[in-house]
Amino acid sequence: MCQAGQVFLTDGRNGIIVESLTDKTRTFIPATARVSALSDIAIFTDTGEISLREVLKKIREKENGQPSLNPKSDDKEIREYFESVVPDYNKERVYLSDMKKVFVWYNILQQQNLLEILDAEEKKEDKVKDEKSPVSSRLSNKPHVEKPVKENTREVKTVKPTHVGLKAGSSSRKSSD
Repeated sequence: MCQAGQVFLTDGRNGIIVESLTDKTRTFIPATARVSALSDIAIFTDTGEISLREVLKKIREKENGQPSLNPKSDDKEIREYFESVVPDYNKERVYLSDMKKVFVWYNILQQQNLLEILDAEEKKEDKVKDEKSPVSSRLSNKPHVEKPVKENTREVKTVKPTHVGLKAGSSSRKSSD
């Protein structure tokens, strides 16, 4: 997704084309614009990060697949609900606006019956990890041929290591002339 409710369609030399999940209108996003995929977004916690996918799954479990809290609800209610889903979220780095976005994204996915992609993406990643990459499978079908290594005919000089952090003329530095 590119903006709330937009899905990536294709890319080109000068940007990407996205389509709204709600009204199916297409929009061109220039290459100079900052675009983040939902799979690249994470929520800061006190111990690290949690992926947005995991947060959305927790909301789905809490709501049994039904719509979540309205993002236009009272600020206190939004914070309490978010804390019930991600109890250890970093209160200094996760803003109210971030929480609202999470609820907007969840509700759009829920309204469009797309919550199952939270599981499909995970299965796709597992499948990719299990399969060999196309490059390695192509290479494994070809016989291994070793190329002869050219010997270096240049003379190699040995250089003594220098001491970092010592002043010039220090007593521990020895001259090697």
